This record gives sequence, C-alpha cells and structure tokens, in this order.
Amino acid sequence: MRPIVRTILAVSLALAGGLSAGCASDDAPGGSGSGDESGAASSGGNWEDGEAVRGNVSVIWKNLNPANPSASASLVNESSEIGQKLKSGRASSSEIRVVSDAQMGGLLAQLKKLGFFQYATDGMGLDNLPDVAGQRGIVVVTQDGHSKGLMLTTNIGPGPSPTAYRDSKNVVLFAHSQVPGFDVKAGIGAPDERVFTAPKPTLRRP
Repeated sequence: MRPIVRTILAVSLALAGGLSAGCASDDAPGGSGSGDESGAASSGGNWEDGEAVRGNVSVIWKNLNPANPSASASLVNESSEIGQKLKSGRASSSEIRVVSDAQMGGLLAQLKKLGFFQYATDGMGLDNLPDVAGQRGIVVVTQDGHSKGLMLTTNIGPGPSPTAYRDSKNVVLFAHSQVPGFDVKAGIGAPDERVFTAPKPTLRRP
C-alpha cells in the first residue's frame, strides 16, 4: 500500500469548488445545485494548514437526496482507531480516506472559518438524522464520540446556513479527492463507519 501523501497542497476554495462540481450533488434551496460555488470561491483558504489533532476524529459528507446517486466522502485522522486499521491493512474502505493529524486540524480550522460549527446542530450524526422533509445532504464532524451535523433541506431557504453547508461540503470533497484510498487492500474486517449514536436532535434554523 502506498504511503499517505504528506506534501502540503496549496489549495484555494475556488479550486475546490471547480473540482467538486463533478461529484454527486444535492440541490440547494431555490433550485440551484452544488455547482454554484460563488461563496466558496470568495472565502479562500488552505485546508491542510492547521494545528494537529489526535484521537478519533472524522469528517463526513453524505448525499441525502434520493433523486441523486448514493454517495458519501469520509475522512479520518491517522491516530484514530479507524485510521490505524486502514493504514495497517486490517480494514479496507472505498469511501474512507486517512489524513495526518495535522491535515485534520487544518480541515477543522477551515470548516470553522466557513461557519460550519456556528450553524451545525450539536449531537446530529448519520445515525440519528431528524425526520424532516426535503433532505438534500449533510456534513458531520465527530470528535471523540461527540458529533455536530449541518444538514441542507429544501425548506431552510436562502441564508448563511445553506452557504456554510455548501462551502463545507466542497472542502470535504476536495480534501477527500486529494488523499489516496485503502480500497485496494484485502481487508480483514471492515471499519465501522458509524460516527455517533444518540436520540434525534432538534434541527437548528438559521
């Protein structure tokens, strides 16, 4: 298995928007798709430039729109349990990519800059999505068992929350595309892709 690429990639969010436009999309409120990256282009930033984080950290984007193909992109840090399994060959995954602890710190810093943590719902994860109509997609950050989720739905309307979702999604997709995967291994067992289990939270409104 090839080693994880550790070369610092100077990446702007404008480039992130361009490269992620071809990925599975979710419709934004008002009918505009994820190809509209004007918010991401104006933000700028470098997802790999941050302070290292250790422990079990994951960042996931998942399509929730049944009209689009099933798709997700997951990133874990190398010191996490899943990251160690993937790097050692004890597990394989076509969706989960492993980044260094420093890269994960940079990704979290970039998500904070884009407003993810400001608008995300505390305790929301893939295992406890709120039962609301018009789900389009979700970005989830989990750190040491605690998750925050930012969901896009058709009834939210325009505003800072959908913009934060769109820009966060683009950064996650771009980071995922830059890191080699572990799906070519003959894995022993499989990584647990669940990130959090909790009662259904109340969806925050912008």
